Amino acid sequence: MNSDSHLGRQQSAALVRNVLFASISMISKRRNVFTEDSFEQTRFADARLYLLKDDLAKVDDYCNDSVRIVHWLDKVVFPSIQTGTLQEIVFNLHREEGDSSSDNSGVVDNGDQLGSSGKSH
Repeated sequence: MNSDSHLGRQQSAALVRNVLFASISMISKRRNVFTEDSFEQTRFADARLYLLKDDLAKVDDYCNDSVRIVHWLDKVVFPSIQTGTLQEIVFNLHREEGDSSSDNSGVVDNGDQLGSSGKSH
């Protein structure tokens, strides 16, 4: 494998990682899935982004779901992207059974999902 091909693969994996992390973070923020302190604000170009805190030391409750998602992304998903073994990921949000909330800005009904598939060459 020549260095140009290797660099292209690394750049591709980094792009997929960043877009996936930002997408899951922004959907979670928009749908009020996690508490406000689970996110940190950053800017990209002229856009304001809210990303899940990826520094686990900054999050008070290590048992909360936002920490588990970040840990899963860091330890399972992103290494699979890097090695080219991840073929598909589905991020599915749904209401808990018995949740009669009618707030549409909260967690969404079954079927709202983010899917990403990719295979590095």
